Amino acid sequence: MNKPYFSPRTLLVPQQVMWELWQSGQEMSQVAAVLGWDRGTVRNRIGETGGVRSRRRQTSARLSFEDRVHIEIGLKQDRSMRAIASDLGRAASTISREVARHRSAGDG
Repeated sequence: MNKPYFSPRTLLVPQQVMWELWQSGQEMSQVAAVLGWDRGTVRNRIGETGGVRSRRRQTSARLSFEDRVHIEIGLKQDRSMRAIASDLGRAASTISREVARHRSAGDG
């Protein structure tokens, strides 16, 4: 079975690297080459925020909106909670509680 593909938008570590390189003054094409992304992907991601890096989290104790979107996409791709937790640098129990807390009756 092939490993599910995740958009670069949903992965935390590459985004952090992208912003660090961009803020250090490197050009988008250089950032894209380091990450192995298309230059347009870097341009679009930076452009979405007006070139200003958004704050990831208020505290490490709370999941951000981006984290919740990552969880939703991972579950739709039938990824395990442990795999999703690993992507986000969180405990699997955190992901499990989040899913249980927000699962609707029709989700099974």
